[in-house]
Amino acid sequence: MPSLLWWYEYSHTGRYIATQTTQGATEQSLARFMVGRDVVLSIDKAPGTPGDPLLQVSDLVVHDDRGIAAVRGLSLTNVGLARLLGGELRSGLLIGLVLALDPAFDELESYGLGPHECPPDREEGAVLGRYRRLASEEHSPYVVPQCFGQRSGTRWLSAAAPERGALVISAEQPFVHTAHRYSDGQLTRALHADELKPEDAVFVHLDAAHRGVGTASCGPDAAARHLIRAGRHQLSLTLSWVEPGAERSDGSGQ
Repeated sequence: MPSLLWWYEYSHTGRYIATQTTQGATEQSLARFMVGRDVVLSIDKAPGTPGDPLLQVSDLVVHDDRGIAAVRGLSLTNVGLARLLGGELRSGLLIGLVLALDPAFDELESYGLGPHECPPDREEGAVLGRYRRLASEEHSPYVVPQCFGQRSGTRWLSAAAPERGALVISAEQPFVHTAHRYSDGQLTRALHADELKPEDAVFVHLDAAHRGVGTASCGPDAAARHLIRAGRHQLSLTLSWVEPGAERSDGSGQ
């Protein structure tokens, strides 16, 4: 007797969809069961073509009024903290900057929405709180790699390296952040999640604006209210350094 696969609608109703023998199953038929229509399985992903950086910082050292290093060895490429989108541009994915930190800064802590991935249009299932996780344990949950791990409503974020200290990032208004070991370039090039390899950096995205989920390639597009519209998008950040064992201004130890 042939083995059978049963498909149920992924909802609270658990509605029966179809029965399929394993011998007759194909990628196309399985995708049709899951999505509800035919899906294009051949993906042509062209290399990304990012524009020129507007600001670059390399090995920045900042001393406070006591002569103590508050920031040491900070390097970043800024794609535009204050960004003006013209009306003729199509809606982008996000507006923000990316920090590439030493992989030793693996211990993440944030105060914002969580504990799971919660893009701006998925905040209803998240809870405001203080969360800890490791950047090295953040992995793409999608078969086809893409942007993942977004946390909306972030008030502050810290990335700590044992015995070295922590970089603390706070903002005047809530922002969206992600932090993991995969660059945008690798996520764009990879066709399957098993092709991803952790890189020698923790990539921290700090976004002033982030597009909602959906591109209409498989399912509906993002809701209109969650598209990035023309106008000025601004994010003011404060970066500070905390020595091991010291306390942040909010009274929490590192």
